[in-house]
Amino acid sequence: MDEAAPRLVDDSEAAQWAADHGLAVTLGVGDCGLRERMLDVLGEWLSDARGVLMPLIDPTATLAQDARLGAAVQVFAHAHVGPGAFVGDGSLINTGAVVEHDASVGRASHVAPRAVLLGGATIGDRTLVGAGTVVSTGICVGDHVTVGAGSVVIRDHLAAGTIVGSPARTVGA
Repeated sequence: MDEAAPRLVDDSEAAQWAADHGLAVTLGVGDCGLRERMLDVLGEWLSDARGVLMPLIDPTATLAQDARLGAAVQVFAHAHVGPGAFVGDGSLINTGAVVEHDASVGRASHVAPRAVLLGGATIGDRTLVGAGTVVSTGICVGDHVTVGAGSVVIRDHLAAGTIVGSPARTVGA
């Protein structure tokens, strides 16, 4: 007879149970802020978070040989992470999204479906790049920024807030 399912009271017990059983886990939470908090908490509980918080890469995604992925990164179906690109801990590269050569995605960020970061673009921590957005070559989008769906980012936007449009500009601040 199989062992009964464990009764786990909180996340720390779940993390410890996974580590004790040699299981790799990743974070399946869409909210950037919540995903970042979960990374922080799990990092405190686990002595070797990288050994347990594994990247999850869909088999249809393409990943350049020298692309670098942090802990608990998820690369979804038909997404592409190019040569020299970096994706920080806990970030999501969603369906059909492109992170081109030498682009960088910060910690706990989300590149939504069909968004494109062109070569050398930089996205900060806990930033959401909306579906269908294009971030031009070499452009920097700072920490805690929401880029509205379908935007075209042609200038650096370093301050936290929301940007939308083509060309993207700050709204609601």
